[in-house]
Amino acid sequence: MLDVLGLEPDDERVYRALLGQPNSTAVRLADLLTLSRADVGTALSHLTEWGLATGAADERFTAAPPAMALGALITQRRDGLRMAEQALVPFAEEHRAAMTGDSISDLIEVVTGVDAIRHRFLQVQQAARAQVRSFITAPFVALPPDENTAEPMALDRGVLFRAVLDRAVMAEPGIVRDAIDSLRNGVQLRVTDHLPMKLVLADADLGLSPRTLHRRLRRLMDLAGVQTRMQLGAYAVRSGWAEHL
Repeated sequence: MLDVLGLEPDDERVYRALLGQPNSTAVRLADLLTLSRADVGTALSHLTEWGLATGAADERFTAAPPAMALGALITQRRDGLRMAEQALVPFAEEHRAAMTGDSISDLIEVVTGVDAIRHRFLQVQQAARAQVRSFITAPFVALPPDENTAEPMALDRGVLFRAVLDRAVMAEPGIVRDAIDSLRNGVQLRVTDHLPMKLVLADADLGLSPRTLHRRLRRLMDLAGVQTRMQLGAYAVRSGWAEHL
């Protein structure tokens, strides 16, 4: 449970033991937890360094109050995550500025391979802050619905999921049960006769300003030799761009 704060499993076990057995020695903790004295000593060093435990001159240790000690760690981790989130803006701007080529690979990222597509699909959901919208078509190549571990975690964060299913998907084994479970969990589902491609959109803008979006679309249309977004979509399907989404 506390691994999200940087604690190892043994660190957490020793800390929990200290909460119930204050003024314990490393020897006593090792016997209690059936751990080696070396492992307990390492855990106590970590806990002392992070302010989760204090040691006395007689080599007895006591756990720091959880509300204070863990609260401080949580605050530090939250501040660190906030700083990392703020760094996304200049990083994204640098990335967009560097994408000035004339080929399709310079304008969009093409992800190939089942493992890479699965990883990126999970990343998109993990990074979502407000909503995830998707077109779902058969077959499921990279990640079947019952293996999508990122969706329930995002739902718990309050992310809204809205999906349109190609009617052929309903014939896939287990999909009706999965759809019912998703509806119960708050996912909004719709079914249509045919979808042209698989598609996943996270949040409202994916970090693009309207001006940047229009510029990208214009360059894509120029590369494809088309005049409208509808023609661009058709060209993308014919050219296999959609296979990488």
